[in-house]
Order: sequence, then structure tokens, then C-alpha cells
Amino acid sequence: MHNNLWDTNFPSQQAFHTTFRYAVGVRRSGETIDAEALALRTAYEVDHPLIGVPAHGAPDADRPAELALLSVDDARVAVRDASPVPVPGDDGVDLLVRLQSFAPEPRTVRLRCGFPVAAAERATYLGDPDGPATLTGDDILVEIPRLGTTAVRVRLAPRG
Repeated sequence: MHNNLWDTNFPSQQAFHTTFRYAVGVRRSGETIDAEALALRTAYEVDHPLIGVPAHGAPDADRPAELALLSVDDARVAVRDASPVPVPGDDGVDLLVRLQSFAPEPRTVRLRCGFPVAAAERATYLGDPDGPATLTGDDILVEIPRLGTTAVRVRLAPRG
């Protein structure tokens, strides 16, 4: 067995090398996140690094230089992903938005949508309905547990 790094259970000629990798988590300026939440966020960011997507196109003075599809109003809560979900018996598609909290207490956050929203409901992380969500314009108020995850199913408003 090679599970004892100090060579105490087998002869030294059977030893092997082990590589250790470390990540250092640092609080952001003015952030009051506790050590447990900081460790969780650091581990997630190492395991799921940010992926950049280059945009191409000519500048347009009538449009803003920067647009956000989704954002939250609390830096301790992250949008983990957004994926399309077919609507049974309909040609439409909902958007399942998953959130993760690094806050040491339960929070209610504002999920800002950069697109028109027709309806929203809370969902499990797998997308099953979990009750109504509070919709204010194109923003959604989302309750998220301490150091937890949640999801919201968003119905996009029809174009036109």
C-alpha cells in the first residue's frame, strides 16, 4: 500500500514521491467574509477557474461598451452557471440560474437580469420547482442559505 507518506509501513526502497499544491485565499478590500466561507470560495475558484470568451465586432456608439447577462448585488454570492431548460408542452425555453453563497449567514440577494423577464420561480439545484420567487421588474429576489446553493428558473419575456 502506498498510502503512508512517511514510509513507516513498508521498506524505504518502495517509497514514492508526492506533490502537494496549495491555494491561498485572500479577502477582497473591505470584505468581511469569515474564514470558512473564504476557504470554500478559494477551493471553488481553484477547481472552477473563470473562462474568458472574446467578443468580436465593430464598436457601436449607440450601445454600451459593457453588458451583463446576470449579476447579484452581494459579492459573497456568485452566479455559478446558467443553462437552458426546455418547457414541457411549449416551444419556449427557461433559463436555470444556479447561485452559490460564501456568506456566513442566510441572505436575500437581488439577481439582476440583463434581459426582459416574464416570470421566475425558485428551483432546486437540479431545476425542480421549489416555490414562487419575487420578481421586481427584471430583477429577482432570491433567498440563499448560509454557505449554500440555490437556483432560480427564469422565463424569458417574448421578443417583440
